[in-house]
Amino acid sequence: MKKFSYTFLSLLLYSLVAFSQITLEVQTGHIENVSKIVLSPDGKFIASGSHDKTLRLWDTRTNLQLYSWSFPDAISGTEFTADGAFLVAVAHDFAAVIDIKSGKKILEFELKNGPAYDLELSPDGKKMYVNSNGASADKPSFITVYDLGTGKELNKWQAHGWRITCLALSPNGKLLFSASQDVSCKIWNTKNGEQENGFSTGDIVKDAVFTPDGKKIIVASGDRFKGKMYDVQIWSLKGEQEKSVKNVGVNPTNNINAVSISPSGNLVVFGGHEGKAIVWDIKKGTILQNIQTEGAILDLCFTADEQFFYTANGRITVNDPFIKYIAMYNIKNARKVKEIKGKCAIATDVAVNNSNKAIISYASDGVRIWDLPTARIIKSIPEDVEVQFASTAKNNAGWAYSSQKIVKVLDANNKLKCTIPLEISRGIQLSPDGSKVIVANWKDIGLFETSSGKLINSYPIKNKANDYRVSNIAVNPDFTKIALIYNYMIGENWTGHGEQADIYEISGNFICSASFPIAMDYSTFSADGNLLIGGHSDGKDNTPLLVNSKTGDKVISFPDIKSANKVLFSNDSKKIYFADSRGKIKLCDAKTGNIEKEIQAHTGKITALCLQGDQYLLSTGEDCETKMWNPVTLEEKASFIAFQDEDYACILPDNYYSVSKKAVDGIAFRFDNKSYYCRQFDIKFNRPDIVLKRIGLVEKNTEALYTKAFYKRLKRQNLSEQLLEQSIMNLPEINIAGEVPVSVSKKEFSFKIKAEDKSAQLSKIILSINNIPIYGAKGLILTEKSNTIDKKIDVILTSGINKISVAVQNEKGLLSLEQSFEIMYDAAGKKGSLYLATIGVSEFSDASMNLKYAAKDAKDIAETFKENGAKNFDNVNIMTLTNKDATKEKIIEIKSFFSKAQPEDIVILQIATHGLLDNDLNYYLATTDIDFSSPQLKGLVYEDFENLIDGIACRKKIVLIDACHSGEVDTDDKNLLADAEIKKGNVNARGFKTFKKPADQVGMANAYELMKELFADFRSSTGAVIISAAGGAEFAYESDMWKNGVFTYSLIDGIKDKKADTNKDGIIMISELSDYIFSSVKKLTNGKQNPTSRKENNEFNFRVW
Repeated sequence: MKKFSYTFLSLLLYSLVAFSQITLEVQTGHIENVSKIVLSPDGKFIASGSHDKTLRLWDTRTNLQLYSWSFPDAISGTEFTADGAFLVAVAHDFAAVIDIKSGKKILEFELKNGPAYDLELSPDGKKMYVNSNGASADKPSFITVYDLGTGKELNKWQAHGWRITCLALSPNGKLLFSASQDVSCKIWNTKNGEQENGFSTGDIVKDAVFTPDGKKIIVASGDRFKGKMYDVQIWSLKGEQEKSVKNVGVNPTNNINAVSISPSGNLVVFGGHEGKAIVWDIKKGTILQNIQTEGAILDLCFTADEQFFYTANGRITVNDPFIKYIAMYNIKNARKVKEIKGKCAIATDVAVNNSNKAIISYASDGVRIWDLPTARIIKSIPEDVEVQFASTAKNNAGWAYSSQKIVKVLDANNKLKCTIPLEISRGIQLSPDGSKVIVANWKDIGLFETSSGKLINSYPIKNKANDYRVSNIAVNPDFTKIALIYNYMIGENWTGHGEQADIYEISGNFICSASFPIAMDYSTFSADGNLLIGGHSDGKDNTPLLVNSKTGDKVISFPDIKSANKVLFSNDSKKIYFADSRGKIKLCDAKTGNIEKEIQAHTGKITALCLQGDQYLLSTGEDCETKMWNPVTLEEKASFIAFQDEDYACILPDNYYSVSKKAVDGIAFRFDNKSYYCRQFDIKFNRPDIVLKRIGLVEKNTEALYTKAFYKRLKRQNLSEQLLEQSIMNLPEINIAGEVPVSVSKKEFSFKIKAEDKSAQLSKIILSINNIPIYGAKGLILTEKSNTIDKKIDVILTSGINKISVAVQNEKGLLSLEQSFEIMYDAAGKKGSLYLATIGVSEFSDASMNLKYAAKDAKDIAETFKENGAKNFDNVNIMTLTNKDATKEKIIEIKSFFSKAQPEDIVILQIATHGLLDNDLNYYLATTDIDFSSPQLKGLVYEDFENLIDGIACRKKIVLIDACHSGEVDTDDKNLLADAEIKKGNVNARGFKTFKKPADQVGMANAYELMKELFADFRSSTGAVIISAAGGAEFAYESDMWKNGVFTYSLIDGIKDKKADTNKDGIIMISELSDYIFSSVKKLTNGKQNPTSRKENNEFNFRVW
């Protein structure tokens, strides 16, 4: 039987576009406070600067990250030029000009007059004004003017006696406002730098902005240290206060960090540490909204239509939860419209054992155990606290990791062995056999037995100072030596201090001490243990020092290394790797100190280095990536990124990747300065086989299996390798015409598309909302074909976020790239109505094939939803067909029942019966009158069953199939088909023909199962979530033990008592229900039955209970 399988990807020739112009962008987002935001003049982009020393550019239509640029320090100011062509940013004493079209820094220069904490651009984009502050708050500050074409200083004048807190430029660029911690406010003539006027609010001004007409200045003023309430004031250019509004908050001394004015000048929004965003109508003098946001507000900006504003959010102290995103709020109803943020956590440490399994710790997300050869996470261990250090027993005997307050030791099976309490963690190291662990506290270091957590030995410091603090430890590779690195007090206080390393044998025998000229926060032994190197990461004048670990004598210093924060010896101790806070790795000669190689390894600070013999070097960074390098050439091999739970991505430098199915939204692509969802290019670049080959740690047969899995995917999507490798050819082009609102209050929405194909007529439009095909799986067939389309598209939105994607296809079958945007239907969330159709067949014309609980399954599911439906749905509509009523003709009528469902409703289609496979491996569901020897006559072929929910208005669709072989099968493997044993004791199997279990081999059957595990299914279909009770080669069981099919039993068990509500938020999402059913069935059948997702929609997670 020929099966229809249409896909967004199936006919798109990916290599028809220039792949060199396509860039993969990991959606890391910021990992520290978002301190600065600015919207581009056309509203298409929003730029964000952060304390994490990165500047990022986001696509406001898709909310995807387009670019990320690293800087040497936290971003203190950023602005677009008036034409939107360039983005300028300053970070302390560094500035850069970025070309938005290319994404490249076209100019970088140093700010020589002191650190800048704000910037303003002239209207013509040729000049930049920055505040140049002194070394301390009470030192004189200057305003410096730079030429943005050359980076040269044009003018400079002393502005205040103390530090400048903010700048504001008038719309015409003729006046510049500055405020200082000396509470003075001044207005300057930008042409000559002379003061025009000035005034004082009496308090410190944190932020300021001119009104659009340039006649007034709005300032945020107050002094929390003096207990004075913050307020927002309007001042004339003559220095006269006109209006003010007090900050509205619980804390009257709450900082106001930012103030913004709308384009018309009618509205002002301001916010601060308390997280309240206050919208003030300055014409009426009234507060329009007082919106409580999450965390602290550090910056704000209005949209051009004045209906929304963006906030930059962060945390106040390190003990607060991580808040690191951009949010948009609707001024009219005070609701949050969207969040723009990343999906990853900072990688803080890494260690590898002899089996190439790595433990990687993540600042806010626990630890992961990676299998590096296959580039996959095999274990996720969540933690609620920041994890700082990780260690492994080299001989594959376990793991250890520590937060600031506790160390946890695991065995080789990831089971907890012991915990060791801490005051402040300074490092850990497991012994090679995993029996012992060294733990560094900030005041002491001990050796512990891992089986019990008992202290075996301790290592006292030798310097008899009044006070000391352990900064870090180093342990040599064979676990025979330890170096304790500590600061000690000189005299009666910490104004004078020294740094010392005490070196011991692990047994406790003291070897020697070594003095260092600076405080050391990193150190390591050479591979042979004869040398110890250490240094400090802060300050431009730090120089690492190498000492003899037997005598403590100095060997050599490294004057060319200025800002290293991690260090590692090569396997032969002849080379040293230095990593720094700017993301660079430098390879030096250990004898001469000369730098031999230098690379930009990460976009942020490097947090750890780890070497695995001569095979590879690993580095972790604050950019959330763990990278693998050739240890000799420093060429990048791969990058490993962790998402939620066990979801992962492994990415190669040329965009090829391997990604878990639920992590596909963590990566996106950039092409022609537009962002595209992962699925657009997934078929080309999602190549686990290439990833494994490049990493080079798996056996050839495993590599071959992954290659076969990829070819299985091509076949499933009706593609060929030759199609992927074709040369340049024009694709149809499509664009969304005009502006698209970010939020609407009505569900009816229209937008316009324009499409063109110069070589062929356009034949259909493919439209999806939240990955649900609105025109059905086949798309909208155009009755009048043309080379161009200029069409209005009408859609019905559902409450919440609607991710809309549209593409066109020509008569040759070529598909355009999708154009996408997100829009919020801002309405009170409706429960929606439920349309439930249940089918259960226990009695067949052939009585020998009868089942005991299939009909009861259908009735029990219907009763469960009927009894509890009023709590979960506006209305409950149920249709049940059992036994003699379950004919093919009556089942087909279910579609008219489902056609009444609206977009906000939920449709559930359930069936419990026999599953059959004919000799061609076509799948049938048994009707009551089926001929088991000729299922095609009266049986329900799977495609007709799925068609029951295709093309209906409802978007929340679930299909539940409780039958044998209901998962997909590989139609190439006909040799596996055999007669089934459908009864065994008290357990019945709901199947007629089954599979012989294949031997454990590198074969096509294994490849097919691997394909389903590795790749998200982007074939266009009904958009439903289809959960099958068993794999394609498995039985689905029923038994007196459960008095149901085990699949149905698990479903009811999961929702009735909300056992499937894994996050305990009071509701069950479809993803939670799926996960619960999968785990429950597997557990109840001891792994004999494993439910699968025959079709899944990872982009649309909705409430089912």
